Amino acid sequence: MMNKIATTFAMSFLLFSFSQVSHAEKMLSGDEIKVLLNGKTAYVTLDSSTQWRQYFAADGSSSRDNGETSDWSVEGDKHCNTAAKLRCAPVRDNGDGTYARLKPNGSPAVTWTRIVDGKDF
Repeated sequence: MMNKIATTFAMSFLLFSFSQVSHAEKMLSGDEIKVLLNGKTAYVTLDSSTQWRQYFAADGSSSRDNGETSDWSVEGDKHCNTAAKLRCAPVRDNGDGTYARLKPNGSPAVTWTRIVDGKDF
C-alpha cells in the first residue's frame, strides 16, 4: 500500500513538473518579434520609476507616449531600435505574458509588460 502511495505521489510530481515546461522562458525568433510588435503598442518598464508606452509602426517608425521618435527593425533574431542605448537585443518571452529585451549578460534591459494592438496613446 505504501509503495502505491509513493508511486502515485511520484507520478503526480512528474506530471506537475512537465506542465511547468509550457510556462518556461523562450527566446523569440526574428519572425516572432515582428509578429509581436508590428502595429502594436508595448508598455515598457525600465525600473519601478521609469515606464512608457511605445508604438511600433509597420513602416519601421516608432514613437513613445512622450513624443520621442525612432526607427525599429529586426536583424536576425534581435529587435533593433535607433533610440535605445542597446541598439539591437534579443527578446525573451518570460512565459507570463511579459517580454524582456536582453542585455549581453542576459539580464533585462527593459521589460514589455503588456502589448496591445494599434497605437494606444
